[in-house]
This record gives sequence, C-alpha cells and structure tokens, in this order.
Amino acid sequence: MRALQKCLSTLFQKLETKIATIPDNEIIQDILDDLDLQMVHAKPHSLDALEKKTLFDRQEIKDIYRRFKQECPNGYLTEETFRRVFQQFFPVGDTNQYAHFVFNTFERDQYGNVLFEDFLQTMSVILKGDREQKLGWIFKLYDIDRDEVLSRQDLKLVVESIYYMVGKNCETEEQTVKRHVEGIIRKYASNPHSNEITIEEFKNACGSNSEVFRSIDNFGSGLF
Repeated sequence: MRALQKCLSTLFQKLETKIATIPDNEIIQDILDDLDLQMVHAKPHSLDALEKKTLFDRQEIKDIYRRFKQECPNGYLTEETFRRVFQQFFPVGDTNQYAHFVFNTFERDQYGNVLFEDFLQTMSVILKGDREQKLGWIFKLYDIDRDEVLSRQDLKLVVESIYYMVGKNCETEEQTVKRHVEGIIRKYASNPHSNEITIEEFKNACGSNSEVFRSIDNFGSGLF
C-alpha cells in the first residue's frame, strides 16, 4: 500500500508543470482543439461531460489535462510511459511488473492505451472516491486475473512485484514472500484456511483499518 502511495504521488509530481492562467469563461475546447489536430480519436469529451462523470470540478479538470498533455502530447497514456515514470523513482529496482498491474486498473482503448477521460475517471476514484469506490479500486489492482477473488497466486504476484520494485531478489526471498501471502490471507479472509479473499471480506477487513484509508487519502498529495 505504501509503495503504491509513493508511486502515485511521485507520478503526479513528475507531471507537475507551470499551468497558464485560464479565464473563468474560457472552455476547455480551446485546449482540446490543439490536441485534436494531433490525434483525433484521443479527443476527450466536453468539460461539462467530464465534470459529470467525475468528482473533479472544472478548474481541476483543466489543470489535470494540462499536466496529462505535458507528459502525453499525443493525448493518450501508454504503458511504456507509465512504466518509465515509475522506474525513475525506483532506480535500484525493477518496477515493470508493479507498474503493469497499476496500469491495468485503467480502462484502455483498442490499442491498449489510456485516454484522458479514462485516466481522469480512475484518478477521480483514487483521489476523491468514497470508501466503497477506493476499496473497489484497490481490490481490482490486486485481482490480477480478474476473477473477483484474491487468490494466493494473485497475492504472490503482487508481493513479488513490490519486492522487485525495491530491489530485492524474489528467488532468495521466496519463503518471505510466502509468509507475507499467508499473513494477508489470515488477516483478510474470514476463513484462515481459505485459499482466497472475496471482495466482501476485503472490504469488511479494511473497514476497521484506519491506516488503509489514511494511505488512500494521501494518494493525491502530489497533485493539488
């Protein structure tokens, strides 16, 4: 959880740029027209539509769009770009696997890229969503095979990706990884002998864990 928090925070610090002052009566279409010349299929919906679909206000959407376009001038976020940003903040480790898991929580187009609207909607959940929305996103992150349960294999892959990210060798840490997985199962599954965690069990266990929500609430510390 803390590793994800650091990744998201540093990602937005990387995207932070000097934002030109935009008059209140100027709509985002002026910005989007420029993008449309580069990549028509990547053009987001109108500002009004984006505001209705997310928990961001109009100015926040404008600011995020400017930052998004700075890092993604073609109007879409590729996995390669996403991995590159992660790697910069963990130079001694390998972030590819963990970044891949996070990237897969975004909706993607037919080319496997994330358009601004989809990026904005996911970030709205992470930064401003309610308890159910945030826990649902975290569960999706860890549900690698998307079968709506967290299996031992899902948890093993996630724990290994965190070890890789901080520069540890999972082959030499195999028993430690296994103990971590077992500890997660015992903590979150209602049946300690179970091989999986349901989303209901996950939400119930996290509901009494204030540390989880403090971590989620800090996701956006580098954005606004």
